Amino acid sequence: MTRTSALVALVLTVPLTAACDPGPEERADGTDRTGRDTLAADEAPDPSLDSGVISLAVDSLVDVGAYITDGQGRALYLFTADSAGTSACYDACTRAWPPLMAHNGGATAGAPAIQQSLIGTTERRDGGRQVTYGGHPLYLFARDGGPGHTAGQDVQGQGGEWYLVTPAGEPLESDAETEDTPGDPGEEPASGPDETG
Repeated sequence: MTRTSALVALVLTVPLTAACDPGPEERADGTDRTGRDTLAADEAPDPSLDSGVISLAVDSLVDVGAYITDGQGRALYLFTADSAGTSACYDACTRAWPPLMAHNGGATAGAPAIQQSLIGTTERRDGGRQVTYGGHPLYLFARDGGPGHTAGQDVQGQGGEWYLVTPAGEPLESDAETEDTPGDPGEEPASGPDETG
């Protein structure tokens, strides 16, 4: 083999090999070599698609009070436009306010302040079961940054108001500022959703 043909063979082989190998930086399972998740945001799991039995817990805000969370510490909200335990949040509304779904068995009390008798489910139009508390369908808020964030508290939009839910199953209504993470007073509050329902 001449030097030119060997060089051409090498040039053709390297791109083919590289195309077949995910490489050391990103593996096929969506993580890099350190194990960090590399999935794009639109490929990340939907927060409403929790699997298994949902565990409800309690967190609190200084000067406001206690509110319920899911087992991951994410704040849960009720929607005043819902009626008789039936959700009024569908389509575009669910992108901002994903329903807390019970895919495998409903929900359970994960803290002493949670009243098991107030936990239930309601059927959505697609046949899925949404977790309820005190008769209120429960929602997450897409703009919450994670546990301890409550940017959805007392937000108007989608034809109603959104409130955190107390352990007694009532809306947590307060004039106090609730968007800062507890223990992190310097954090900028998240902006609320577009108020054009």
